[in-house]
Amino acid sequence: MLGREFLIRICRNPFTEGLGIYFGYEDSQGFKVAKPVKLEYEKVDDSAMETKPTLLIPHGLASKFLKAALKAIEREGIKSKSTATMEGLLEATKYHLEDMRKIIFDNPKRRNR
Repeated sequence: MLGREFLIRICRNPFTEGLGIYFGYEDSQGFKVAKPVKLEYEKVDDSAMETKPTLLIPHGLASKFLKAALKAIEREGIKSKSTATMEGLLEATKYHLEDMRKIIFDNPKRRNR
């Protein structure tokens, strides 16, 4: 499993307005999906030293899991602030370059030089 690509798929259900999240990977036997889990919530004592995690991911799989989660979230159209900022900067640069081209190439004074 560690050598394979970890996949996360997010599926919206229009009938229940719910969101299904699937964790899986593909190997020689086909595509495998993690069994469903039921999220149950319990009160945590504020003075507790340690609470078990909701999901514990082995060290060797953690990076692959997080990358797959990021891809799945991006496919949903959700972007981080840094990604949105970078896209805004690239868009502004694009328009700036278009303006500079007009000034340089469409300026009659520059053509007569």
